[in-house]
Amino acid sequence: IGWARQHGFDLMLAGHTHGGQIRFPWLGPVIAPSLYGAKYASGVFYEAPTLMHVSRGVAGLEPIRLNCRPEISRLVLRCSVPARGATSRAENVRVASLTV
Repeated sequence: IGWARQHGFDLMLAGHTHGGQIRFPWLGPVIAPSLYGAKYASGVFYEAPTLMHVSRGVAGLEPIRLNCRPEISRLVLRCSVPARGATSRAENVRVASLTV
């Protein structure tokens, strides 16, 4: 997200960290095959001016997942004016995810 933010990108779509592959309910992702560790394992992140969505994905080379359900994301992108009362651009984006 740092590179996208520095270059003024509004939206970044990412994945392939598999949500951490191993997650504990009280700790979150424990193992995340990423340069950033578990920081961006899955979800929506906002660092002005960039909004980033990271999908957990559905599969990997190693079929190892513990408490980390596969995910297919459906993103609805709309060009709009900021919502009344919104304090960040993240509040203007609707992200729906389907877990399988």
